[in-house]
Amino acid sequence: MEKGDYERKVQAMLEDGKTYAKIDKDPTHQYKRKLVAILTRLKGEGKLSEKEYKEFYPTSEKYPDYTADRKYINKIHHSGPLWITRVP
Repeated sequence: MEKGDYERKVQAMLEDGKTYAKIDKDPTHQYKRKLVAILTRLKGEGKLSEKEYKEFYPTSEKYPDYTADRKYINKIHHSGPLWITRVP
């Protein structure tokens, strides 16, 4: 696929509203909190070992910043984050 075709296709996906939706804030902290609660419950029920608990425990809340105006949707280092989530 030509570079220009790829970039147009990615831009169209980001703008169509059916594939991705722009969100107001980063949901990562909420997802991390829910995951930790589930992991803690499973560990307490004996369904996860200490090793498994530590392996699955999320250690970072960093997120990727993407923009469609660069080849392969490179990270952006200007204008702040662009939050994108998959629309179910």
